[in-house]
Amino acid sequence: MNKTINNLLSPSIIALTLILGFAPVVKPITVSETDNLYAQTNTTEQEKLAVADRLVQEALKLIQQGTKESLLQAIEKGEQAVHLYQALDESVEEAKVLWGIGRVYNLLGDKNKALKYYKKALSIFQKEEKLVAEAEILLAITNTHNSLKEKQKALDYYNQALPIFQELNKPAEQASTLFLIGVIYTSLAEQNKALTSYFQALSILEKLETSESKATILNNIGSIYDNLGNKENALDYYHQSLTIFKELGDLKSQGTTLNNIAFIHNFLGETDKATDYYNQAFIFI
Repeated sequence: MNKTINNLLSPSIIALTLILGFAPVVKPITVSETDNLYAQTNTTEQEKLAVADRLVQEALKLIQQGTKESLLQAIEKGEQAVHLYQALDESVEEAKVLWGIGRVYNLLGDKNKALKYYKKALSIFQKEEKLVAEAEILLAITNTHNSLKEKQKALDYYNQALPIFQELNKPAEQASTLFLIGVIYTSLAEQNKALTSYFQALSILEKLETSESKATILNNIGSIYDNLGNKENALDYYHQSLTIFKELGDLKSQGTTLNNIAFIHNFLGETDKATDYYNQAFIFI
């Protein structure tokens, strides 16, 4: 059976430390101390903002511990920070922390709660017209739906992110998103739509001279032509892909592509060629 390659240079998902910022942790703030801030009419906005920022720093420290208990404590700290940022009308900071909480729920394996927080953050970023953050969190939402096998929902969010990357003039991210759309269409057996997405991505990558990504897409185009019964086109794209993987020294991908070529020759009854390519592939797989 032929194989597609599904790991292109992934769209960047901002790490928690970049989402929330980082600074040395100071004395922890308790829930009761946070509640007291609401009751104290003489507390300045600057003081409340400092407390919110400190809560975020404490959450980051807890996240770094990596235990289930520390992650749950980080969520609690994050929730406290969210309430303060809301009270201070610091909506972008609120959205960043909501995004971070979503990431922590993802780490805990609670994908549905992660989506809930991602979508809250998305709503704020859209309202504030923060396009870069909006595009990034759309990808986080998409990846989560994808992990839940909710392919159509993932596709919908990829298609929301795509025009934003176009507007931001980020061709690498645009190509990567088109590639991932192609992967989903392939999994949904919508081969012609997958081909369209792959060719659009390939056109962008030609200008960027991104060889590894180009080779991956060429392999996947070959796989689709193979599935559609167009063996001649399939071999053409597999060989283009193989040439680049050889130049890059990517042994694993060479093995995959050689195996795909062998499979076609075997299907065509060209036993000697099939055996030759299978033997070459065996070295790498």
